[in-house]
Amino acid sequence: MRERVDYLCSMAKTALGNKRMGPAAALLSRSRDVALACAWLVLASVPVAAQSFRTYECADGSRFAAGFYPSDTHAHLQIDGKAISLRKKLSFSGSRYSGSGITLFLTPEGAVLKRRQSPSTACTPY
Repeated sequence: MRERVDYLCSMAKTALGNKRMGPAAALLSRSRDVALACAWLVLASVPVAAQSFRTYECADGSRFAAGFYPSDTHAHLQIDGKAISLRKKLSFSGSRYSGSGITLFLTPEGAVLKRRQSPSTACTPY
């Protein structure tokens, strides 16, 4: 990866070196431009943390989208036109998230959604 960044920075130096201005101004401007270009290239080459989005359809006809981020212990749901964040809870099998009167159990086959004062419903990804 270091070689790739060095190569990209040398390309930026070549591309930015064709400006016409006085020697002192050119040196300062070129140094700043090269530093900015190198910083941008380094940041652009860093892999982004993978996030996962899944959409589910439930047996009761409801649908929801769930977002999961590796650095976050919450499941972010879009359900019934609302954005809800569910905190991860201890679970012996699968993953369980709960909050705002909603509990979401994730299993290898899909999910089970439990809402306050409603029976649990099985959900499958679609």
